[in-house]
Amino acid sequence: MARYGGNLNQIARWLNTATRAGRFSEVEALRVAAALVGIERRLEEILAQHRRPPGC
Repeated sequence: MARYGGNLNQIARWLNTATRAGRFSEVEALRVAAALVGIERRLEEILAQHRRPPGC
């Protein structure tokens, strides 16, 4: 799961760089960023479902 999080961060960094360079419009960047947030939230939900309760 950590690798997925790392990949999301790499994509976010690339998106910021590409937007500053004018390769993406701000609207396109916001769409991608919103999708990344959705993926991150879903990953957090999956992790929460598979965490062991304290004391196990």
